[in-house]
Amino acid sequence: KSIPSRIFNKVVSFVTGIRLHDFNCPFRAIRREAIRELDVHGTLHRYIPVLAHAKGLSMAEIKIENLPRKSGRSKYGSGRYMRGMLDLLTVVFITRFAKRPLHLLGLGGIAAFIAGSGILLFLLGAHCLYCLDVLTSPGWNIHDRPAITLGILLMLLGTQFFSMGLLGEL
Repeated sequence: KSIPSRIFNKVVSFVTGIRLHDFNCPFRAIRREAIRELDVHGTLHRYIPVLAHAKGLSMAEIKIENLPRKSGRSKYGSGRYMRGMLDLLTVVFITRFAKRPLHLLGLGGIAAFIAGSGILLFLLGAHCLYCLDVLTSPGWNIHDRPAITLGILLMLLGTQFFSMGLLGEL
């Protein structure tokens, strides 16, 4: 489990910008005042350093040496890494976008709306050229293009995402 653990720690360090040797280490010394300020629930305990950093609390790491296992086998499988990555997404959203949801949802909404508008404008332009007999292939008829549904869908999704972000801000 040491190689997947190293990969996990590198990914968490890269995503959060916090350089720690081992995010999964259960040995922690934390001031009582700091614990009272943190909202740790579920399996977010491994991200206490990230949550503390987001609150402006200071921290330090003291590396410990892991002794070899004397008996039994590790129950740390791939499912646990997947849950850890989902928890990482939760922590990133909590620490970066909890106070400004429009920055996340609005950006995605605008991108989807622009993509949908581009598709529809392209199809509309091609259909106009088809009606003027500039494009002669019957494939340019707007009624025969399934991409029109994609364009409309992207515009609707973009509007919904932007609206959800705006409501979150309010």
